[in-house]
Amino acid sequence: MAVINPADKARFGENSAPNIHANAKKAAKEAGLTLEITPNEAAVGDLRLRYVDGAVETPAGRHPAEPWQWEALKTLLLNYVANFKKPPNPEALRALLFAAGLTHPQTP
Repeated sequence: MAVINPADKARFGENSAPNIHANAKKAAKEAGLTLEITPNEAAVGDLRLRYVDGAVETPAGRHPAEPWQWEALKTLLLNYVANFKKPPNPEALRALLFAAGLTHPQTP
């Protein structure tokens, strides 16, 4: 997966985030999951992610992050929910963190 810099989305006019959010909201509702997205928190089912003091806090640990990486992770999470109608398992969460540029392939 590629991470798209939000500045590029604004420059090229390709911001599909509202569509992804709507699709994830619909999928979560169909699956009976709660879905909450705020500027500093993202939650689906029992999974909670937070952006605090320049780092993303996840069940997989705390990862230093730039604001654009946090936004990318939220979008990747929404896309995952829209496609699979469930929160990511630990392996899938590691893949999302890697896709957002927050971890390396060898990170446990």
